[in-house]
Amino acid sequence: MTKSERKYDRRLRAYLAECERRFREGYTEGPPLESGHSLTLAEFKIQAETYLKSGPWRSEATEKKNRTGLKRFINFMEEMGKSEVNAQAVMDYRNSLVGLAPNTISQYIKRLSAFLNWLVDANLLKENFIPKSMKQNERYDVAKPVLKESEFWAIINPVRMEYMQKKNLRRGRAMVVLMVTSGVRRSELAAITPADLDFANGKITVRSGKGEKSRLVPFVPVAQNAVREYIEQERTKKAGMNDPLFAHEFEGKLVPYCTDQIRYITKTYIERTTGRDDLSPHSLRHSFATFLVSGGMNVLELKTVLGHSSLLTTQRYAQLLCPDETPIEHATATFDGMMYTKHMKALEQQKNAPSA
Repeated sequence: MTKSERKYDRRLRAYLAECERRFREGYTEGPPLESGHSLTLAEFKIQAETYLKSGPWRSEATEKKNRTGLKRFINFMEEMGKSEVNAQAVMDYRNSLVGLAPNTISQYIKRLSAFLNWLVDANLLKENFIPKSMKQNERYDVAKPVLKESEFWAIINPVRMEYMQKKNLRRGRAMVVLMVTSGVRRSELAAITPADLDFANGKITVRSGKGEKSRLVPFVPVAQNAVREYIEQERTKKAGMNDPLFAHEFEGKLVPYCTDQIRYITKTYIERTTGRDDLSPHSLRHSFATFLVSGGMNVLELKTVLGHSSLLTTQRYAQLLCPDETPIEHATATFDGMMYTKHMKALEQQKNAPSA
């Protein structure tokens, strides 16, 4: 466990202890639960809302995923007419997920299991109904779509495409070029302000990274040019240095672009410049990592610039995007050598054989 993970674990335990203390002092939103009491669906909903509203989440995205995961379980219970949350209900829920992608199933089960663990730690439930065998690990065996080098050049090309307004061109180009050359996530891009941009030293300070971590990422000249053009010609004059870089006016108010809007804008720009509809904003992060690994960056440096908490995550990420084919090359060379040796021996024997 890393230092940051230990710190997070301590914060989580302190939070759970405080939750239990407050609960014991008197909880007014619902009937009190005894330790080991199996939950009714009504009680599950009450505790789930408390968990979602006050959990020590590392990011808004994590909170959103937890809410989606618990909402799916609640919807399943209501659709099936089940009123008691027990081991059988959890097993039926798991069976209802059959047919979804393995990673999707893993995420839904993890979200539910984390909440059940929260109830157990708060002494509100006797045990987590989800067995270890049900918590399958995510599989990273699907190749992620990334940009080809020719597509990268098409993306950074400042020439206006057909059917695209100049405003949309500058805004979309600034977002996409910034993401593909810095590796920032959508949520991180939405939070960047002009004050975070260091044009002189070619760096961007990401202050709202995943897990509330800050880090520095590259701010290369082509991204500087795209962002500068956007700021000078398209960014609303109402926005200041400490306001989000990507914001617009709506009914007289300054409104930052949300992550869904960023997704739509960037996907539209990517599709119109490259002709590909399988690339998302996160594909730009994958492409960024691919270019760096292909260029010789080591895993430790890649971990830092991507903002990963675990080196294992970065290694898995790098291996998926740029598989190490050295062992395959060595194995092929070995067998080629064996076959060549066998062939040469056969030729030598044929040469030395006595003529009839």
